Parts: sequence; structure tokens; C-alpha cells
Amino acid sequence: MRENLEMGSYRRGRANRKRNLERVFDIFPRLRERSGQNAGTLSGGEQQMLAIGRGMMAEPDLLILDEPSLGLSPLLVEEMFALIEKLRNNGMTLLLVEQNVVQSLEIASRAYIIEDGMVTLSGTPAEIAGNTELKRAYRASDRNMKGGCVMGLTPASVMLAEPAPARARTWSDFAGDFDLRRAEPALIARARLVLLDCIGAIAAGMQEPEARALAARLARTPGDGIAVGAGLRLHGGDAAFLNGVAGTMLELDEGNSFARGHPGIHVLPALLSGIGGAGLDGIGFLRAFVLGYEAGARVGTATRLRPAIHPHGTWGVIGAAVAAAAAEGAGGRDIVRTMNVSAALGPGSSLRAMLEGVTVRNAYAGVAARNGLYAWDLVASGFTGETDALRSVYSGVLAEAFDAATMTGELGTRWEIRRNYFKRHAACRFTHGALDVLAELIARHGPFDPDAVARIEVESYAMAAQLDAPAPPTMLAAKFSVPFAVATMLVHGAASVSAFRPRR
Repeated sequence: MRENLEMGSYRRGRANRKRNLERVFDIFPRLRERSGQNAGTLSGGEQQMLAIGRGMMAEPDLLILDEPSLGLSPLLVEEMFALIEKLRNNGMTLLLVEQNVVQSLEIASRAYIIEDGMVTLSGTPAEIAGNTELKRAYRASDRNMKGGCVMGLTPASVMLAEPAPARARTWSDFAGDFDLRRAEPALIARARLVLLDCIGAIAAGMQEPEARALAARLARTPGDGIAVGAGLRLHGGDAAFLNGVAGTMLELDEGNSFARGHPGIHVLPALLSGIGGAGLDGIGFLRAFVLGYEAGARVGTATRLRPAIHPHGTWGVIGAAVAAAAAEGAGGRDIVRTMNVSAALGPGSSLRAMLEGVTVRNAYAGVAARNGLYAWDLVASGFTGETDALRSVYSGVLAEAFDAATMTGELGTRWEIRRNYFKRHAACRFTHGALDVLAELIARHGPFDPDAVARIEVESYAMAAQLDAPAPPTMLAAKFSVPFAVATMLVHGAASVSAFRPRR
């Protein structure tokens, strides 16, 4: 975290770095307490403090803050505005862009209201607060304008007046018109590769003892779903769950760095449930896979998850649900409805599970795949979702921000499945940078004698730096440890599946 602050003075303020660092710590005492902690593990409020502090390190003449309260709880919003007021009182010039009108007016010297990109009202805070048109727009009484709309909560009359987002129509048209038979060959070729990679990851993971035991339990309810690598036919929901679990067991599943997750291993298990029946041919199966991947990956790309939440399952449920709907021939409007229903069914699971190496983490993708099937069942039965559940869930519940424009940018021309990556190492992708360097050194210089190596120094980016556990307790935890991953490659010559297994 301290390094993040120091980077703020890289171009300006370097000469006074130490003094400015103390100034930041004086204003944000909590950052002093967390100075040795990885920035990615800070809470949402602490990350906002860090961002402001990094700006202060450059000794700016003007500090611009863009919605610093976004995604924070009501109590943290109160704390954030108190800190902004403290900055103002210390003489710093601030430009605050904020939707929380009430609290912004309480600390501002002058205010401007922007509507549709145009300044429609300006004046002192008292003038703005007394404007009858503004009060009417926010459906707020004089009392609420002075005291806040119930701790910053949006009144139902305002919330429910919001129209359906334009992207819903865009996605409806896109999904309804998409014909894979007219797609460019490169898209089809990539989709086949991703599908085959997911099948391989599932088949390999299915051989693990826990996966075999789970398969045996689920086999008590047979059905049309395929359990890859188990030689079983299961009930559809059970097959989706089991395949999702198996596919993440060994950290071999493909991923998408833009989405910061693994779309394929959420989508394919839903399609292996038997949905679509005998009427679903190969091209229809692949079309559903591509659509599901596109939906899930775009939500993932648009979303900034809360630091404590594991990405598996959170938005993957949308990919699974869209694939299920497409497999049964749903039109564009029903696919959008399915996205809104499935957003409410994603698991919000703990990131700590992967660091501890507890294998409940391997169930997240399976739960999402199964819930994706249920989401489509609900829509097909007449159930409804929120008007814009994507924004509700991914800008305030599971995540801190949702960039809606990402959902439609270059839709139909830029395919997320073509921006995926395949794993060369059986470990978290954040370890791969160091492992790639070590693999190149081994290729150039031959195997190293581990006993001749005194120490290894790794320089990497923040997400990799978080994975610093020196003695992971389980095979799964080892896959999320840069020290272990580098050491086991040094010993075995590769970060393969067997290199992470405990010694018998």
C-alpha cells in the first residue's frame, strides 16, 4: 500500500515525498495502520482513501475527486465526506464530482448541477439547496434536503422512475440476430478451442478424489446431463454443478484477463446439462456457448468487484443463464430478461477461501452454472427480474463500480472469447509472469540444482504480490502462492499438475 502512495510522487513532489507521506498519514490515520498491507486487500473505503492520498502525493494545485462515495456503505459515505471536508479545511482546492447532492452541498463553496452533459444550475450551496426544481427532481422534502435522504438512500419514487437502460435494447437486438453460421471463421475456430480446453479441464479435474466422490453421490439421480470424465449421466442441475466443480479443481481452466475471471468454465457446464435436448445441434450448441461467454465476460469486464469477493460465480452465472436460454431458442428480449434474473442468483463468495486453500472454492463455478439453469427456468415460467439488475448488483452489492458502456462497446465486432488466454501452468494466472520468466531461464541454461539456489527474488505487479504465502497448507493454496509455484517449478522443471501435489 505504501508503494501505491509513493507512486503518486513519481513525476511531481518527489523531493518532498517523506513530508507528503506523513501529511497523508495524518489526514488518513487508517492508511498508516495499513501501510504494510497489499492495496488489493483494503476495504472499499480504504481504497478510496488510498486513491485520494496518492493524488495528494503529487502536491496538486487542484485535486479532482470523481464520485469518491460510489459503492460505499452509508457509514463509509459519511466518513468519506468528513475526510473531504478535512482536506478542504486544510487549504486544498477540490473539484468534487458526486451524485450525493445533499452531502456535497454541505461541504462545497460553490456547486454546479450537470444534466445530460450541460450545466443547468449553478450557485452557492444555499441557492442550490433552495431551488424548487431540484427538490422536485429528487422527490425530496425541505427536511430531506437539509438532513439527507435517509442516510443517502435513494427514495423509491426516484429509483422506480428510472427507465430501462438503452443497452437492454442493444443486447436484445444483438442476441436475437446473432447467427454463428454467418460469423467469421476466426471466431468459430477460437470458440472451438475454448470449448475443447474447458472439456479437458473438466475431464482432468473429474479424476480428483473429491470430484469422484461427489459424482458418486449425484449419480443417485440419473438424467440427461453429461458428467465429463466420469462416465455418468446425471440430472441436469447436478451435471452442471459437478462439471463446474471439476473444471476448477486443478487451475487449468482458460480465462479472460479483461473480465478478470474464467467465463468458459461457467458457461460450458450449463450446456452439458442436456438443455436443449435432441433439438440442439452442434452449431446451436456452439452459438449458445459464444453468447454465454460474451455476456458473462462483458459483465466481468464492466465490473470492479469488492476486494474480498472471489470472482468465480459472481458474474459467471449470467453467462451460464444466457447460454441456457440460447440453447432453448430464446429470443433477444428473453435473453435480456434472463440476464436480469440471473444477476440476483450469483454467489458472493469469499476470496480468502483460495488463499487458505479450502476446496469449497472449487464449488463456486458449479453453483453459478446450476443457478444459471434455474434463472432461465424462472424466466421461461414467467418470473421477472429488476429493470436493471446488472447495475443494482454490480455497482453496489457484489461490486463497487459498473461501467455500463462496456456492455455494448463494439458489440458484435469485438468478441470477448477471442481475447481469452489458455493456461500453460496449473496455477493462478497471477503466478504466470514469474513462472514464464523461470521457464525461459530453464530453457536457456538448463535445469537448476535447487540446493545451489540461496534465494529467489521476484518483482511483479500488485495482484501477484498478494500471493506471498511461503508455506501453503494445501494443494489449492499452493496454486495461489508465488513462492511455492516458483520453487516447485525449480524442483520439477515445470509448474504441472503433479508439481503441486503433496508428497506421499
